[in-house]
Amino acid sequence: MTRIPLTMPAPTRLNAKPQLELTATAELELVAAPGEDAAAPPLPRFRMLAYTGAPMRVAGWRHPVVLDLAGLSIPSQTRPIRFSHDATAGVGHSDAIRIEGGQLVATGVISRDTSAAREVVTSSKNGFPWQASIG
Repeated sequence: MTRIPLTMPAPTRLNAKPQLELTATAELELVAAPGEDAAAPPLPRFRMLAYTGAPMRVAGWRHPVVLDLAGLSIPSQTRPIRFSHDATAGVGHSDAIRIEGGQLVATGVISRDTSAAREVVTSSKNGFPWQASIG
């Protein structure tokens, strides 16, 4: 048996990256997308109010957290959209992220074929008031 030395140490409490997950109440709206191919039904689109500008109560933080939208850098307009922050429960992706009137807004498409994506689409059509969080 050949042993290969690890080049990176296994995460420990001393060298693990701290992970911050922010949760805020926001609205999620699904809208019909114009179809490029008349034979294929258009993919559902969404508009998500990701951050209202209001202070957030974040687990593990003593005081409310406020995002500095004026100093926010958005390196990519395309970001994965996940159900309950679960990487295995993809819903779709954003195609635009912008600041509108002091709020963070994302729009995109329900592009995944997962049970989570189907649940979001079906329940949205039934009027379910989805909430979004950033993290």
